[in-house]
This record gives sequence, C-alpha cells and structure tokens, in this order.
Amino acid sequence: MQDAHDRNLLDADALSMMEGVLQVSELRALDLMVPRSQMDVIDLTEPPKSWLPQVVETAHSRFPVIEGNRDQVLGVLLAKELLRYYHDENFDVRTMVRPRFLFRRPSAQCACCVSSVPTATIWRS
Repeated sequence: MQDAHDRNLLDADALSMMEGVLQVSELRALDLMVPRSQMDVIDLTEPPKSWLPQVVETAHSRFPVIEGNRDQVLGVLLAKELLRYYHDENFDVRTMVRPRFLFRRPSAQCACCVSSVPTATIWRS
C-alpha cells in the first residue's frame, strides 16, 4: 500500500483508511470496549434528577440503561432524547430506550463485532 501511495495511486487519506482497516482486524473487543463495571449508565430505579448531571458531565451520545443491575442492560438511550425531560411533564424514559444491543466476549475479534454493527450496538460483556 505504501508503494501504491509513493507511486500516487493512493492519496494520503485512502492510505490512512486502508491501514486503519487492517489494524482493526488485529484488535479484540477488549481493546475497544468499556467493561460493564466502568460504564456510565442510566439506572431506571433512580429519578432522572439523580443521573441527568452525569449525562451532561460525561457528554456521551449514548448510555446503557439498566434497572438496578449492571448485568442486565435493558437497552440504549440517546442523550439528545433527554432534552424532552425539560419540556414534557409526562416524561417517561422507558419509552425512549432502544432495545437493540449485542454483547461480545472481551476476546472476540473486532472484525466479528464490526460485522454486527448495522443491526446492533455492541456492548462488552
């Protein structure tokens, strides 16, 4: 690939992208994912006022949703959907939880995980 770049057959962006793809195939889920014990989660057993500051502080776009037990992830909540909390008196987080997710072993090859991305969000189990 470097030879193709040197001969102007690949530009720098294409070379960088192709090298990145090859590097991902060597990674394991453990190299990219956050262990459950370290996840920033939304716990439905707590009122929104208790976890909304964490949502703002961490600035993540997605949060795993649990109900008291980190081993039982119910789904994923997009942070932007929480804006409704400030404008809707009947705010119900449960109606916004997206149920599609996938657990992978820490030793799983990332190529295996990436092949599942179009149909599921990946969480490390």
